[in-house]
Amino acid sequence: MSNQEDPILFLLCKRTLVKILLPDEQAELSNWLIQYWDQLFSFEVQPAYLAELEAFEQDTEASWERFKVKYHHELFPEGKARIPVLARAHTRVFKIALSAAAVLLIGFLLVPYLFRQFKPGRTPVKQVAIQEVPIVTDSFKAVLTLADNSAIALHSAQTGIIALQGGATINKPSNGLLQYENGNTPIDTTLLPNTLATPKGGRYQLTLGDGTKVTLNDTSVLRYPSAFTGPERVVELSGEAYFEVAKDTERPFKVKLKHGSEVLVLGTHFNINAYDDEPGATTTLLEGKIKITTAGKKSLVLKPGQQASIDKNEKLALANKPNINQAIAWETGSFDFEDQEFNAVMRQLARWYNVEVVYRQPIPNKRLYGSIRRNEPITKILSAIQNIMSFQYKIEDGKLILWN
Repeated sequence: MSNQEDPILFLLCKRTLVKILLPDEQAELSNWLIQYWDQLFSFEVQPAYLAELEAFEQDTEASWERFKVKYHHELFPEGKARIPVLARAHTRVFKIALSAAAVLLIGFLLVPYLFRQFKPGRTPVKQVAIQEVPIVTDSFKAVLTLADNSAIALHSAQTGIIALQGGATINKPSNGLLQYENGNTPIDTTLLPNTLATPKGGRYQLTLGDGTKVTLNDTSVLRYPSAFTGPERVVELSGEAYFEVAKDTERPFKVKLKHGSEVLVLGTHFNINAYDDEPGATTTLLEGKIKITTAGKKSLVLKPGQQASIDKNEKLALANKPNINQAIAWETGSFDFEDQEFNAVMRQLARWYNVEVVYRQPIPNKRLYGSIRRNEPITKILSAIQNIMSFQYKIEDGKLILWN
């Protein structure tokens, strides 16, 4: 089976079996899901449906076929476009693919159950007066600071050439994109440092002079030269960014973090989460090879599918089977809260929705499960979480106040 024969089936299998999708692959699968989202969630998941799936792991394909037949009308109501039927093939590979696709699709069907159904004996939480926070789309907002300390608000800047830095031309081809194009004039780039900073609720994509693409998440800062001319390509990061590094074996690419840690690369795809309010810095590798080094010179070499973290005490840890899609969910426009603690989720919401989280009373730091698009209002996310744990909240004067 190849991605040319059936691209969606291919991505479903890769997502389920390999558990790694590149950002463009994740975007393609996400677009497909969005197209058929209403259809997937056009019915409430009832306990009877869940009971039907209890033997799913023992006989995946047969269970999925029984489920489709029994609940065909609920899944595919008349008058609505149907999810494309995956072409059949009489091979063992297809059976594995069907099982993988089924497992993933059932996972999507269970999401509304996790968020909508109350646990037995649980009393629904009464909500106090809530101030609705407007829907936040993927806001392409950032400020570019040039070498002379002049600042350009990119969301209001016109498209086209917005500045010149030595021999480099800085171009804004469209909203959300910034490109550096190097001329032929040699320049001392150490004298021309530029900084790209995103606010809360903002993100931006940057193409550096060597062709490296960097997507900045909200509340992040990237410092870099207007062109790379030395033996190394060095940038500095605070916050979170996804890198697609242009290959150049003669000039390694290096990302410096706070407290002296750094990531050394030759050419690869990886994500770095290094927010000040997180327990430490986490680097997740999708393609290629990178070397993580702490300020104390402890180091690890990562292979694709691995993740390394450095805590505040410079303890370096390696995870061989991390949740790769969770690490880059923000880059494809989603929150992925799978097995994340409540406090960690609140930190993400605070940064994206530009609110300060205030705990009026301690809230149990339970682990949450589920995912949701980042363009939903914060109140929808909080209400969904209220369905699985007890707390109350209100939003006023830019603060999200929580209590039991």
